[in-house]
Amino acid sequence: MRARKVPIVSELMPQAFRESGMTPQDLRELLRGTHGSVWMLRGHDWTRRPITDLPEIFVEIESRDSHDNAVFLP
Repeated sequence: MRARKVPIVSELMPQAFRESGMTPQDLRELLRGTHGSVWMLRGHDWTRRPITDLPEIFVEIESRDSHDNAVFLP
């Protein structure tokens, strides 16, 4: 079966991930084989970052004691 290239829209809540037992590194490894970038709204602009930046993105979100929305693209 051929893998589909489907975008994923997700809310990133570091505390919820921690409570589930999943680390940012776990999420990065899970998505790394199928999704190469994560898009996030910053102000009025969308920014693209590589999927490998997920641990740093979680730190940034946690520093604001917040959550964020993300679009993961193949």
